[in-house]
Amino acid sequence: MQEYDPLTPSEVNDAAKEFFPLFDIVNRNMPENCTVDDTIRVMETICSMAQKRAKVKRFIAQYM
Repeated sequence: MQEYDPLTPSEVNDAAKEFFPLFDIVNRNMPENCTVDDTIRVMETICSMAQKRAKVKRFIAQYM
């Protein structure tokens, strides 16, 4: 038995449609000589920050 279920092409396509627009937003704002790895590291930090901000925003919205 496999430890994981293989992804379907459709599942990979859906994930790529979600990932690449976000990657492009971050990549456009990166310095000129950055690598893809640099962009992904910064993207992880930005997405973590965005998650925290969204959580705070939802919390505040409960009391307004």
